Amino acid sequence: MAGGAFSLFFWLLLHALLLGGVPHSATAGMPDHPNASVAALESRTFKLVNDHRSAIGLAPLVHDARIAAVARRHSRNMAEGRVPAGHDGFETRRRDISKRIPLRGIAENVGANDYPRSDTVRAAVSGWLESRGHRENIEGRYDLTGVGIARDSRGVYYYTQIFIRRKQ
Repeated sequence: MAGGAFSLFFWLLLHALLLGGVPHSATAGMPDHPNASVAALESRTFKLVNDHRSAIGLAPLVHDARIAAVARRHSRNMAEGRVPAGHDGFETRRRDISKRIPLRGIAENVGANDYPRSDTVRAAVSGWLESRGHRENIEGRYDLTGVGIARDSRGVYYYTQIFIRRKQ
């Protein structure tokens, strides 16, 4: 998905969520830690999102491994074709996280692209920032986040970033 197709993908995901609601689906247990290659991409995504937040005067998000594990599981499910690219199972992810972290708010950004490894993170975060709904999540009143990335056999990267606002 190059350029405009990438933006269109995010637009379609956002509108499907707004128009059709968030479907429910069962998910498996927590995944293992990512390999070093994927962990570096996840870390870069986290950094770019926090760089954007800092640039507009917002506090950086704190990485939470529990949230990242849930996000990673969803990305792997999309990459393995268990669920379509999108927000299927969001309510289950919300429940899983709320068992460990008292929630006041939650949001999720997902995406996919087949850019080369050197450009995939920049493309994903840029695509989110070009989409009003995804940008609102990035700039929202959240304090914790987790990023999960998986790659399918065709070379497509699947992204999930979950944003949490804790009850204080």
